[in-house]
Amino acid sequence: MNMLCRIAELLTLLCLSAVVYAEPVDVRQGAELGSGYTFGRGETCTVLTAGHVVSEAGDEVTVTDRTDGRAVGQRVYFNVAYDLALVELPRGSTVACSARWPDTHWMNDWQPNSRAQFDVVRHYPGGRELLVALRYAGGTRDTLTLAFIDKLHIVASDSGSLALLETKPVGIVRRVLPDADRVDVLRFDLIDHLVGERFRGTEQGLPVALVGVTQRGHANANWGTFVKAWLTEQAGRRIVDANDPSALCRIGIDVIEWQNTRVENPDYASLNAKLALCQNQLLGKFWPKAQQICEQPLREKLRSTPSHLNGHRVMFNMTMTPRSGVSQTKLATVELIDEPGAATSGSDVERGVLQSAIAPSAMELFKAGICD
Repeated sequence: MNMLCRIAELLTLLCLSAVVYAEPVDVRQGAELGSGYTFGRGETCTVLTAGHVVSEAGDEVTVTDRTDGRAVGQRVYFNVAYDLALVELPRGSTVACSARWPDTHWMNDWQPNSRAQFDVVRHYPGGRELLVALRYAGGTRDTLTLAFIDKLHIVASDSGSLALLETKPVGIVRRVLPDADRVDVLRFDLIDHLVGERFRGTEQGLPVALVGVTQRGHANANWGTFVKAWLTEQAGRRIVDANDPSALCRIGIDVIEWQNTRVENPDYASLNAKLALCQNQLLGKFWPKAQQICEQPLREKLRSTPSHLNGHRVMFNMTMTPRSGVSQTKLATVELIDEPGAATSGSDVERGVLQSAIAPSAMELFKAGICD
């Protein structure tokens, strides 16, 4: 009887795995190669993967399934804070996309423990699979830290793979922590909170048209791509063609001025002020060692703290024209400071600066109901 029950359990797991497993795919953007899984909704096929695998905004993403079905898609969601991305494939592509978005309600009361075994499935062309076994080794509300059980480890191209508990997805692999021999996994209940509505709804966001981003009268295609990404990923709007009659409004942005700036670092000034206090302490006159103890950590921090920070000053004019009514404009000047040591040029910098600069003005106009 026990044997019959065990056979029944195994058959149940096999049936469940056919339902729960999403379709595995390889994801490539430029020289970056990772993994992902496709989920379908209606005629739309979307790939879930790690953000760093498709970090370049506007660049094509090549997706290949295990039967060599191939499609070129575009990134439609990118969350740098959680290293998460979605890539949408063109309708009618040959990439396998039959799985539906999984239910994560069971994770609400789930308490992981070190006895549970997790699996990451490494997929190969032709359907061959290889299981990488892991166990729970810690985590946070949003992440799981998993440890390898045997000598089979995860490699860089496994980023974006699903981590499974039995047949249920619990997260996606973001990266391997080589110093600690651990794997960092983003929990699937958080992923569902961030992007799940895209797979449950019938359509995402209110339709708007971006007529362009210009500078001195000339259209900048890259900047237009960055603004489209912000409108869809952060503002929750759906981009349609400029002449599409369904567009609730038309949005145009003219960048009047974009200057690199350099400002004093307040942290550097604060450290110098604290150092001056150490030097003026009366105790140091009678006990020089006390002054040395006070000054040493401050001087060490000063050596690694820049005296000035690089930044950007962006002046732009944003125009939103509703389908019926008068255009609304917003002239704004925004000053942004780079993180110490960060690059000051390149497409990633331009994307971050432009999106951060336009966000407050765009949200203010959206809240006024111009594009509703």
